[in-house]
Amino acid sequence: MTYGIRTGECVLRSLHNEKVGKTSIMHAIEYHLLKETKDAIAAIYLEEPKRRHLESIAGLELRRPVHLPDCAVSDAELS
Repeated sequence: MTYGIRTGECVLRSLHNEKVGKTSIMHAIEYHLLKETKDAIAAIYLEEPKRRHLESIAGLELRRPVHLPDCAVSDAELS
């Protein structure tokens, strides 16, 4: 990725230790692409449930950790 993200390219991140932020970084990149480009993107998270993934992306938009049970985010805010 030394030249940035390019259309038609596939990026695979997997060979790092646990709990170092791999998924968080990928969520941030995905969020940025969704907000700043019109590109169609796909993401596969093998060990993350779909709801948790969507909550992570919504949390970046709302600037709150909506995946936490005490965050008090309504379903209306998530949609």
